[in-house]
Amino acid sequence: MTWPSAFSPGTLGYLKDRIADEIARDDLTTQIAAAITDAITIYQKERFRFSETRDVTWNTVVGQEFYTSSDNPAIASHFFIDYLVAFIGGIPTNLHQYTPDEIELLSQDPIQSGTPEGFAFYNEQIRLYPVPAAIYPMRMGAHVLIPAPAADSTAGNRWMTDGERLIRARTKYQLAVNFTYDQDEIAMNSPEIPDPGQRPGQAYLAYRELKGEANLVTSTGGIIKAMNL
Repeated sequence: MTWPSAFSPGTLGYLKDRIADEIARDDLTTQIAAAITDAITIYQKERFRFSETRDVTWNTVVGQEFYTSSDNPAIASHFFIDYLVAFIGGIPTNLHQYTPDEIELLSQDPIQSGTPEGFAFYNEQIRLYPVPAAIYPMRMGAHVLIPAPAADSTAGNRWMTDGERLIRARTKYQLAVNFTYDQDEIAMNSPEIPDPGQRPGQAYLAYRELKGEANLVTSTGGIIKAMNL
């Protein structure tokens, strides 16, 4: 067993070694790596504190109506747009969000150009209305996709720091369900909502904690809903 790990805490390599040590298996290297990828993929669509950003920025182009991942990769990979701001004369102006069919009706020929006042998102593109007649800096606040770490030694990936407990528990659950068939590990690391009187699994507890952090930071007062997966 490779423990203590040769990798630094907060890296993918460290997580792999720790999981192998905790389940006392040194023959599941490939399976552990695949299960970590699965766990991250499952939770990428969930909104956590560390997956919110206001740092999605780009500049409009005169006469360009549609904006894609070529303008900023997060345009295509985000999960939810909270707001879109255009800086007009240096002053931030919140753009109205239209539905795709509404902006389709507005954007009739001849194409209207001017100062953008609204947008819609469809087909992984942001469509502005009217079509920009000048260059305007744009800023988007959104729930974005946080990618998995690029390599075992990559430092600072949020899934390996803020989300480490969640990913570690869910990985052990996936391994138990698909490879080891260890019923104790399945129960201990379950992401399912526990039945009355049942001890909650570690993946459920870690998920609820992260969702609670997001609600607390944004002061939404929303209800935390666990995932049934």
